[in-house]
Amino acid sequence: MSAPIRHRVFFTFLPPSGPRGVIAQLGERLHSDGQHVRYDRLHLTLSITIDFDELPPSIVDSMKRVGDEITEAPQPILLDQVSGSNRSIVLRPSRTPRSLKRFEKELERRALARRVPLHRRPFSPHVTMLYRPGRPFTRLTDPIGWTATELVLLHSAVGATRHTVLGRWPLQRREEEGGEQLSLFD
Repeated sequence: MSAPIRHRVFFTFLPPSGPRGVIAQLGERLHSDGQHVRYDRLHLTLSITIDFDELPPSIVDSMKRVGDEITEAPQPILLDQVSGSNRSIVLRPSRTPRSLKRFEKELERRALARRVPLHRRPFSPHVTMLYRPGRPFTRLTDPIGWTATELVLLHSAVGATRHTVLGRWPLQRREEEGGEQLSLFD
């Protein structure tokens, strides 16, 4: 008997095709066994709901309203560390930019204000490349980066390995005061 399908909704950044292909190839090179995340499902998770037995339309509506409210600038993403746990291998930044931490915190704040039940965990940006049993490890790798220019809301049917796009919002570049350029790690 298979496990029941669970439902979750989350904000994410989807890597463009170039970086996505490099991430997929890195996963293949790192480990030939295990269950590789399909190319079209590679993503960097931001705020995520708890799991539900059925997808609640009110939660979807609330998360869409959060997306409607976001007026953040595009976010630089630079992933340069591979980490393995006893169940997965992920690609993550060795140092998370403050702007990305602030972005995720703002999503979380707005979702909680709308009473969305979020899976509360410390923010640890990563792209899961594959699932496999194994020993934990961490090592640096050649950096893979992009600028996230779009916030995406996904519905994940956990157990059915299916993602459905529920909404997309462009990230708007803001005029910098005094002409200063933002640092990646400001």
